[in-house]
Amino acid sequence: MAVTLLADSQDVILMARSRDLVRELSRRVRDELARLRVVDSGRSVRLAEGARASVHDLVINRKNDHEAGLANGDIVRVEEIGDDGQVLLRKATGRDPVTGAPVFAGRALTRRSLRQFDSAYARTVHSQQGGQGTVGVTVFTGDEDRQFAYPGLTRGEEENYAFVMTSSPRTSAPAAGPAPAPELARHDRLERVRAGLPPAEPGEESEEAADRREAVAVLADIIARDGTELSAIEYRRRQLASADHLALLDSMWQDAISRPRTERYRQILADVVPPAHANEAGESPTATWLWRTLRAAEAAGLDARQVMQSAVDSRPLTGARDVAAVIDARIRRQIDIDPLVPLPEGRWSDQVPQVDDPAEQKYLSQLAAAADGRVDRLGPFVAEQRPQWAIEAFGEVPAESGSTASGSGTTRLSRSDRSRPWPARRSGRPGTRPPRRSAGQPTAPTCAAATPGRCG
Repeated sequence: MAVTLLADSQDVILMARSRDLVRELSRRVRDELARLRVVDSGRSVRLAEGARASVHDLVINRKNDHEAGLANGDIVRVEEIGDDGQVLLRKATGRDPVTGAPVFAGRALTRRSLRQFDSAYARTVHSQQGGQGTVGVTVFTGDEDRQFAYPGLTRGEEENYAFVMTSSPRTSAPAAGPAPAPELARHDRLERVRAGLPPAEPGEESEEAADRREAVAVLADIIARDGTELSAIEYRRRQLASADHLALLDSMWQDAISRPRTERYRQILADVVPPAHANEAGESPTATWLWRTLRAAEAAGLDARQVMQSAVDSRPLTGARDVAAVIDARIRRQIDIDPLVPLPEGRWSDQVPQVDDPAEQKYLSQLAAAADGRVDRLGPFVAEQRPQWAIEAFGEVPAESGSTASGSGTTRLSRSDRSRPWPARRSGRPGTRPPRRSAGQPTAPTCAAATPGRCG
């Protein structure tokens, strides 16, 4: 349709959502116009993103050029392409009120490169807001929203058409093996149109026709989808409400304590390992894995210094090529690290490390206080909302907790409540996993039990 109207010099606006889709539509329209000899199929010049333009092609400027009198969005027609690469252009100034054909300026522009131009046969709906044409044609892929549909279906003064993709290109093919290229079916459809034949029946064209949706159903989903952008005030209000979100605070916390924690592990290594090996072990690249093993041991309730001392004392380090890797391997074997799980954590304020810099110490304390405050507020909220996962993990809210949820005081999980879903200790070792559960025994979410705020 768009090709027919453009070939007849009608004022048609072909629109799509993304710039990539617009470029592909413009390429296909230009190929048809070249086949109909509306534009010259001979010498061409390169446009942006590898597109081509020849004589009588319409192109749109994408960059202001005040010296040439071109603004971003101006449409020009290619009048001539010289042997030396010079391109003669004429700027579109409007439409003839009687015929609707485009009118071009009498003064010609000369340019050597059109790399900042795109083909002008299709445009984005965003760029056409406020513009009008005789006919509006909009391509819908099914991912758009109502904010896209309204301007897309109202740009035509006399007629507006919606071309809807009724099968999603993202749907994977369930059948194994190769499949025909989509361009083959498109070629067959184009050949039928060019020959003046009616469209093929669904059974003749493709076996996928049975999986296609009705175009009206796709449009209904698009109109029901709200893509309203938040105002600046609403966006600021939401950002402030999430400023102390535990996901954000935890990432800041982990970043802040990583250096003090590594320095503490490095000091333990220097105290435990013989001086002949201490410097080499602390600077080894594999020391990173040793720090991670120590962190896992501490999370399970073990003492990092005792664990490392036991590993060093178990056997001499004489002849070890990588002391850090050897100690790491010994610790992992001795504590049987794979079954270890973290123990429930206490308040964030109890985990603040001691650092030498007063400003850094204050920052860590403030982070911990903010995280504790968030957890304290989440307690009454969860008790009031009674989500299903919390009831399944902890049971019904106790009466005393329910009273504080209404606003009198602060609700926080007690030590006994925190330890309920966690596995019992085995063989006197802290933080080890229990035996494998049977299929009929549910497993409580340990993330919610450790620290309610850690899950969000």
